[in-house]
Amino acid sequence: MKIKNLILDLGGVLYDLDYLKTQDAFSSLGLGDYFSQLNQSTLFDNIEEGKITVDHFVNELILLSKTTGLKKGQIIDAWNAMLLGMKADKFELLTELKAKYNLYLYSNTNAIHIKAVWQHYREVHGISNLDDYFIKVYLSNDMGIRKPKEAGFDLIVTENNLIKEETLFIDDSPQHVTGAISSGINGFWLDLKKEDLRSLLKRHGF
Repeated sequence: MKIKNLILDLGGVLYDLDYLKTQDAFSSLGLGDYFSQLNQSTLFDNIEEGKITVDHFVNELILLSKTTGLKKGQIIDAWNAMLLGMKADKFELLTELKAKYNLYLYSNTNAIHIKAVWQHYREVHGISNLDDYFIKVYLSNDMGIRKPKEAGFDLIVTENNLIKEETLFIDDSPQHVTGAISSGINGFWLDLKKEDLRSLLKRHGF
């Protein structure tokens, strides 16, 4: 497999997440099991595809909650609880990969999360975004398409004139990798319980 193009996920692969923190935070607000890494309600899909506003998202969760008197800030804090940050060694790895491959980022995200993520980069790493590391950053809420839909991968391939056989997608959610492979590009699932991105790439000879 001669790979020239790498499409990387953000959350989990580069930016550390703990989905259980948001699940626990939602549970404490009376929202039960509305969200997990592998499954989520259409409300979350809609905000990640930019189909609804932040206020609509928050108000719907307040209505769904069994807790009275919830405030917008409580919902946003619970939703952001999963965001842990990005370690410096990931920037070093991106610099190494950028020298050898055409790098693209493809993230399922939303207006609430991405605002917090960019704030983290500014406050901790002194950068505004990841544009210097990638040829292009693709965010689901801007594209109107979230993984694992094949249309998202097709859009990236078409816009950048990529050859599918020369393109590899890496994600820590197995259903997203399945979507990539169904679209005709190569895909690796990063099992974060066993390894990190650097070790996965090394194991496959990258």
